[in-house]
Amino acid sequence: MNTQHPLRWILLAAITGFGFNPMLCENGALEDAREKLRQLDGEGAKQALQQEEIDAPEIHLVRALAHYQVKEFKEATTSLDQVDRLIADAQSGGDKIAQQRLNDLLIRLAEGRGWVALGEERWEDAQVEWLKVLKAQPNDEDARWNYELAWHKSNPACTLREDDHEPDDTLKDAPEWTKEKAEKRLLCPGASDAYAIELPQGAIFTARVEAKLLDDQDEEAGRQLKLKLYRPSTSGLDEAVKEVSLDLAPNEAEGNLPSSGSLKVNLEQVTEAGRWVMWLEGFGRGEVEYSIVPEIDIPCPQGEDDLEPNDDVQSAKPLQGEEKANLKICPGNDDWHIVGVPEGEYRTLEVEFDIERDPFSVIVFDTKGQVVKALNSSEYEKGVMQVRLPDNGVAEKFEMPKPPEPKAPPQIEPQTGVPLNPQVSPLLTPPSQNSPMVPKPTPAQPTPSPAPTQPIPTPDLSKQVPPNPSLPNQAAGVPDGGDDEASTEEKKGPPTPYIVRVTATANPNQPIALGNRYKLKMSPPQESGDDDNKDQQDQQDQQDQQDQQNK
Repeated sequence: MNTQHPLRWILLAAITGFGFNPMLCENGALEDAREKLRQLDGEGAKQALQQEEIDAPEIHLVRALAHYQVKEFKEATTSLDQVDRLIADAQSGGDKIAQQRLNDLLIRLAEGRGWVALGEERWEDAQVEWLKVLKAQPNDEDARWNYELAWHKSNPACTLREDDHEPDDTLKDAPEWTKEKAEKRLLCPGASDAYAIELPQGAIFTARVEAKLLDDQDEEAGRQLKLKLYRPSTSGLDEAVKEVSLDLAPNEAEGNLPSSGSLKVNLEQVTEAGRWVMWLEGFGRGEVEYSIVPEIDIPCPQGEDDLEPNDDVQSAKPLQGEEKANLKICPGNDDWHIVGVPEGEYRTLEVEFDIERDPFSVIVFDTKGQVVKALNSSEYEKGVMQVRLPDNGVAEKFEMPKPPEPKAPPQIEPQTGVPLNPQVSPLLTPPSQNSPMVPKPTPAQPTPSPAPTQPIPTPDLSKQVPPNPSLPNQAAGVPDGGDDEASTEEKKGPPTPYIVRVTATANPNQPIALGNRYKLKMSPPQESGDDDNKDQQDQQDQQDQQDQQNK
């Protein structure tokens, strides 16, 4: 029989009267309903029994089949419950029911519930019901078929559990890599999976696979995995640019082969832009669960983030909202940011980064250009640096610097005559093109923890913050207030700004610099645990100071 259409076979078995003879309840409406079912007319069978009020098990069984045929599984279950009720009432009330008829009704009830469970894809329940039929009728091949069908549906073969990535049998058919369809995938025996990815020329590319054999496999279910990389327009599977392999074996197998592991292929430079293909295959009978992750790196100084240019304090960008991800720091190309802390509050500045990438430093300045904290990523193994702003207490009221008032020109006595050699007034001399419009920061000599930094400028922010800076709370839509505000409380001033400098130095032993990817986040105080967090931060600050003094 065709296992691809199990419900079709079930319907045919039901409407041909399978299992319903002998029927001891003789009724004209019942016979009409049976005939309608044989003609695949479930609605007609329902109509034939619509006016039938006899409360008999056989009537409810046929009515359940009629509902089942039109996929009204809930109604079919209700009719089967009526059969169950009548049998229970008869047994508890001492009614005389012939043993043969009782056994037949119990079998027919199990069959009906088994059909409905299959129709609703409740495979475990279907196995229970069809097993009841098999215990009563061991030679019932149709019941055995339904039982095995339900078992295979609840324990599908590997190819049925992993079929939403097809087609991926050729390089040409490889679908685009997506995170959702590349995690916890199944590689079935004899199968291969392919993923396409667009790579820019000059990039550095890495493909990583984490794989493990599924549990509950026999000791011979090993697997030899191969991860291959193909350049654009490649047609033959024997033309891989890179290839690595990994042998896996169940824990119960003899030998020292692992049951899990990783594979990695790396291209130091992509020489051809276009659609590359990652290909995973393997010999053996083992079923493998795996995840595949591609990494694309653009060597510095290329691949800058969307906040550029922010290479000096004059071009520092305010943090919009509470966080900003996908930032990149390269050696010799500092990033400058502005973060704000509302009056009467404090914030925790978090810098998340990739611990496997190049180290870098974060230096935080206050409005006077003094160093609040200097952090080095190499000292944080978990990939997160934190600093409390302000370092203690809460932010005080910040007075926005006022622009300097223009000086009145000196009084000059008018000349009565025209000079022979007229001179341009020094007050009208245009500024030189080399003159800065804002004072430049002057170098300072802070002593942060060892970090690959350049000399740290000390910006005089009181002169450089504009009268109405775009600070985080303003960018997020915090109202300025106005005449319609009824509050009599003193209006809070703008957030206290802090300047964040992210900097890195080149590694002379590394010809190609990748820099690091990082994320800035300003976390508000939590409802609980603030004291614990502050104590941990104080302990970390004390440890940093002690380490600095010991050097």
